[in-house]
Amino acid sequence: STHIAELPGWINLGLTSDELDFATAPYTPIVVSNNEELLAVFEKNYDEAKAELKKANEEELAKRWVLRNGEQILSDMDKYGIIRIAFSQTTHHRAQLGVYFRLLGIPVPSSYGPTADDQSF
Repeated sequence: STHIAELPGWINLGLTSDELDFATAPYTPIVVSNNEELLAVFEKNYDEAKAELKKANEEELAKRWVLRNGEQILSDMDKYGIIRIAFSQTTHHRAQLGVYFRLLGIPVPSSYGPTADDQSF
């Protein structure tokens, strides 16, 4: 769940930098103790990303953004791409949660329309 809370931060990172190098800035997972802290992380990242998106222009979004680990290039894309990845990751992990819900017998909430648990059709 902390990964989902961090994802809007990738938008902010992509719009305010030209690269992320894990060799010089190793990833350290955030630690939260409760739902309130988790929501605070998400809301902070969301607010920062939203503010940067409002300021962004097409010229800035077309610039290159690189994810690397030292000399190893992991990804090289335009800044539009990092935004797409953040949204796609959110969708991907929501689908994973749906699988776990289904396995545990928990009704799967709707994402883009009715699920098999929604008997409205």
